[in-house]
Amino acid sequence: MEIIKSNGAKAGIALNPKTSFEVVLPYIHNIDLLLFMTINPGFGGQQFIHSVVEKMSEANRYRELHKLTDLLFEVDGGINEHTAKICTENKIDILVSGSTIFESNDFNRTINTLRNS
Repeated sequence: MEIIKSNGAKAGIALNPKTSFEVVLPYIHNIDLLLFMTINPGFGGQQFIHSVVEKMSEANRYRELHKLTDLLFEVDGGINEHTAKICTENKIDILVSGSTIFESNDFNRTINTLRNS
């Protein structure tokens, strides 16, 4: 992490759906971003894995308890209007949406719908 930050970059960790939140605890005070994968990495168009929402909640409780106000949370995978709302309700800062946007007929409308979810 020190090498990353000493070169002016931000450091982050990605958690796959089956990886527990506890795995990042030894590093959490040194990272800038925690990415929750809500699909199994590999290809686009997969369905959002709802069991990750509990991990998001757990991470939020930890972030608030330890006052990690600069730590950003990001979600990638299965983001649509419904899942975007779930994520924002769970204090996710950054949403990554691929298929929902690129398979739509109106990118701007879809992006605005996601932003307003």
